[in-house]
Amino acid sequence: EGDRGFRGIDSYKEKTSLEGGFVEKSENMRLIGDLAETRKGIDFLAGSVTLTYSAGTEQVFASTLFSDPATGVEFVVVATRTKAIIWNDANNSGIAIDYPGGEVVAAGDGASFVQSMEKLILFRGKNKTPLEWDGDHSSPTDFVVKANGSPGAGRIQCPNTDYGVFFRNRLIIPQPTDSNYTVLMSDLLDTDNYYAAESQFRINKGSADKLVGFYPYQEDQLIVFMRNSIHMINNIATTSAANTYEITRQHGCVARKSIAQSGPQTFFLSDNGVIVLSPGTDPAKGLGVAISKVSGETIPMSRQIQDQFDKVNFDHADKSCGIVYDNKYYLACPTLSSSVPNAVFVYDLISSSWISVDSYPAMSGSLAFHVNDWVVSMHDNSSDPPRRRLFACNDTGWYLMEENTIDDSGRKIGSTSESGTTAIAGKL
Repeated sequence: EGDRGFRGIDSYKEKTSLEGGFVEKSENMRLIGDLAETRKGIDFLAGSVTLTYSAGTEQVFASTLFSDPATGVEFVVVATRTKAIIWNDANNSGIAIDYPGGEVVAAGDGASFVQSMEKLILFRGKNKTPLEWDGDHSSPTDFVVKANGSPGAGRIQCPNTDYGVFFRNRLIIPQPTDSNYTVLMSDLLDTDNYYAAESQFRINKGSADKLVGFYPYQEDQLIVFMRNSIHMINNIATTSAANTYEITRQHGCVARKSIAQSGPQTFFLSDNGVIVLSPGTDPAKGLGVAISKVSGETIPMSRQIQDQFDKVNFDHADKSCGIVYDNKYYLACPTLSSSVPNAVFVYDLISSSWISVDSYPAMSGSLAFHVNDWVVSMHDNSSDPPRRRLFACNDTGWYLMEENTIDDSGRKIGSTSESGTTAIAGKL
């Protein structure tokens, strides 16, 4: 009462000290301009896929975007036990891409995808060989085991690993068979050959620190996130001239999938809340021009709702995942006793404020709504051009975000018989 408009949440202060435009609590709300309205609902879109869901055995284990470089067609792609499924609104029942005989994905594999040029690679942890698909969805063939039995002189084949990124025409992966802090880069345009003499980097060697993830950055650089520190590798295109630099020991990264970027800023979840890395300056290049420099802010970006981030269950916080979409940073985290990311914190990049903590329908057992991965993909072919939309993926399937006036609930991949709706309880 008395506010002329709304900007964001500030639950860190005592509520009688709030500045105009700020609220103590905002749940399932969107603060747009200076207006407040209830968020839109989630729409389950995996019911038409042919699959019999079974928690822990036959489910969605990993999700990502696959984009055909020849046509621009985009798919949500998920890994199930014996096949990957690529899906978009033109293929509502999905296209199955089988794994080679005897190869499966299991819950303990920590599976993840990466697109490398036109190909899609599926990593399955350090105990299973990666799989690779050629990306031809018009005449789909099976995945093959990604192997190179005859690597070039001084090279090794792609090792078993957990995840990767394709950047500067190289596939960049952790190398857990070497150490917990080793980053390995492929040859240019060749993801089957790795030259350890020039392209292997052991970050913070000799410490108890361990590699959590990495993310591309401007000017041919890679930010490397360790559990207790952050580093940078430059000259990714020319690894023979690359060097590593320490950015900070004040913060480390809790969850690889929490890392997201908006322009030159990089967000991630740390032990102290959400931290933003901002570009530094080099006097030789002029004010405001970044070169091989980045620094972490001293005050967490989550300060205004730090009391709510204190509810994050750090026993399982490594499962947290974030993405930037529609000028917002969405961060899903497990809270209180939850072991899966069940709450979504929403930060508005335009107003520079947290605007909502979203909760979703409570379902029974393994069907409790949560977010394992975010995917932004083309959707809604009725528009020209088709719109890119935000999807939340979990073990039960995938949901189109902020589409309905109600939340779709109680459903799972491969089943159209289960349906339910839940009214969205906004609170301001």
